[in-house]
Amino acid sequence: MKTIKNMFTGVLIVMLSNSVFAAKLPSNCQTQECEEYFHQFKLAAKRGHPQAMATLGQFYYHAYGTEKNVGEALRYFKKASRIGGDSAAQLKAGLIYLSEDGHKDIDKGIDYLKKAAKKDYKAANFVLGMIYFDAKYGRQDYALADEYFADAYQQRFPEVAKVALYVQQENEISPQSFPKLMAELQQSPLMASRDGSISWPKDEMEVITVTSPPLETVLREQLVTYRRPVKTTGTRFTGKSCAERTQCYASDGVEGMADYTFLFVNYNRAASGQ
Repeated sequence: MKTIKNMFTGVLIVMLSNSVFAAKLPSNCQTQECEEYFHQFKLAAKRGHPQAMATLGQFYYHAYGTEKNVGEALRYFKKASRIGGDSAAQLKAGLIYLSEDGHKDIDKGIDYLKKAAKKDYKAANFVLGMIYFDAKYGRQDYALADEYFADAYQQRFPEVAKVALYVQQENEISPQSFPKLMAELQQSPLMASRDGSISWPKDEMEVITVTSPPLETVLREQLVTYRRPVKTTGTRFTGKSCAERTQCYASDGVEGMADYTFLFVNYNRAASGQ
């Protein structure tokens, strides 16, 4: 069987949609309608709305109503993070710094991921665990990886289950190197299904059913709230008071609505020993 490190070699992190959407954002949409949405969200971003900036970053990344431009996507994700503290934008900025040629900067990626992790953003904890776990990133530190993986396990992030079971089996890494993760695994053991998949016991899982409206409906409803410029309130968070800012600009909302997909090269084949 290939090592756990080789499972993650060549990791490709693909962002499929922004969590402010309740539906997936299509790529390479150059219709008149897509171009009009791009134009309207660009105007909203100029008015100072952080969530509009995060959405505009998605448009640039996926070529929705415009040409694909990773640099502009990163700029708007960073701006949404700086102005509004948007955790989804922080995650995406971090992923670009980790994965996109011409923009790779591990330290900056870690900084943005840590900002999202502080808000208990599940994917951020898992990716940080990977960075400190895999020597390919040049930051290998099992103690830190253990902390982030344990947090991701508590949050029931699916991919961390594979890591926990692999470490527990003592293949090439001692379980003693990951005491916090092993403690979480012991406290909440995983279950194996007939098809070979693994999951947490059903009585410990929170099930959230979300009925997704069409993407166009979500975009139109957002634009209604962006018609006026954001007013300065005396804080670094525009448009909201100090008392309001914590809960208003995290575009992740219920993170289960996000559709971040992590595609690991040959991951499934490596995990099955093929």
